[in-house]
Amino acid sequence: MSLFIILSRLEWLDTLDGPLGCWIKVDSGMSRLGLHPDQVPEVLAAVQQHRYLKLKGAMTHLANADDRQDSKTDVQLAAFNEIAWPEAIWHCLLPTRLRC
Repeated sequence: MSLFIILSRLEWLDTLDGPLGCWIKVDSGMSRLGLHPDQVPEVLAAVQQHRYLKLKGAMTHLANADDRQDSKTDVQLAAFNEIAWPEAIWHCLLPTRLRC
């Protein structure tokens, strides 16, 4: 199901006192869950324009984060860091940006 269809069916958010915080999950190379990096700008725009959603952060899963010598981790972090994340969530991204 398209995220845009889901966003258009969130009438229940009208009952909240304020916006609902959300995170964007990115598939940076594990091919499990999350948006492909090319999809993120369009989804970011949709979330930022939705009056009942507030972007709180972004995340990805690393295939082998425990092994600092694994080059796959660097490739995944580079893919994640190439996304033009809004400044409002930079505090959530700092650890991955420091690694690169």
